[in-house]
This record gives sequence, structure tokens and C-alpha cells, in this order.
Amino acid sequence: KGAELTDYPQENLVKMMDELDQLEMKVLNLKQEFREKASKVLSINQVAKLTVFEHRFQGEIQRMIKEARQRGLQNRPFMKPE
Repeated sequence: KGAELTDYPQENLVKMMDELDQLEMKVLNLKQEFREKASKVLSINQVAKLTVFEHRFQGEIQRMIKEARQRGLQNRPFMKPE
């Protein structure tokens, strides 16, 4: 089980949020760079279709992972605490 947010000092929370913001910005920049490069060989319509496909595909993968995790939890034998 993960730690609760209240378990961290506030300075650490601020640092973690800043790091998350930086990572999200890197992802956004990479996506933008990819679209710019793709637009050199694809039409705007094709780039748009690719962008929509990627978004839907990512959602589908996340859904499949979630379902697999839920099935995994359901198939685990009950273990008594020692």
C-alpha cells in the first residue's frame, strides 16, 4: 500500500509536484515534436487521425491493464495473516 500524502513533509510534496509538472511538460514537448516531424511526411488530416488513434489506444491499453489487475486480484487465493 502506498504512503499517504500526509506522511510527507510539505517541502517534499512541493518538490514532487514540481517534478511531476516538469515530466508532464517533457511529455507534452515530445508529443508536439512528434507531430511536427510527422507533419513533414503526413497530411494534416493524417496527423490528426494519428493523434486521435494514439489517444484512444492509450486509453484502451490502460483499460486492459486495469482489467488484468482486477482479474489478477480476483484469482489470488485468500491468504490468512500470520
